Amino acid sequence: MRRAPTDYPTRARVYRASAAKAWAAGDESTARQCEEFARRCDERAISLALR
Repeated sequence: MRRAPTDYPTRARVYRASAAKAWAAGDESTARQCEEFARRCDERAISLALR
């Protein structure tokens, strides 16, 4: 199933799950990057909700 480009909450959940896996594997760089992408998705979702 393809997600709509604006399905930011779902995208954020996927990034957070990836971050958790990266932390567990000891890959700090990837984990931080995934967390940043999740944060951006959250911000975008809020921005769209306030329109």
